[in-house]
Amino acid sequence: MTEPQRHMLACLDRALLSGGGTHEFSADVLPMLLDGRAQWWQRGDGVAITELRRHPKLLELNCWLVAGNLRDCIALQPEIEDWARRQGAARVVGIGRPGWERVSRAMGFSPVGVALRRDLAP
Repeated sequence: MTEPQRHMLACLDRALLSGGGTHEFSADVLPMLLDGRAQWWQRGDGVAITELRRHPKLLELNCWLVAGNLRDCIALQPEIEDWARRQGAARVVGIGRPGWERVSRAMGFSPVGVALRRDLAP
């Protein structure tokens, strides 16, 4: 593995941890990428992992894992959205840290709610 690849994986691991620790890259995300349930998008030092989610009334693209250089990540938007349209997706959704609200507004997204979490002790 090259140094840039190690760097991207470290960025993804940090994003997974800050997102609540719901997935591990090698155990959970990599198999999704390999079998086509998730898509890998990379530009420069930015990466995004997406997944198509089919609902009863529409198909949406969930952009659920973004890491690396912010400008490079933002530059992925047109390519990701073009692909999503070709798949028949009606919208793109995602949940992120509070700082993403300002960035996502500039990208044409609008907030639709607040994501909340309460961890329960075992």
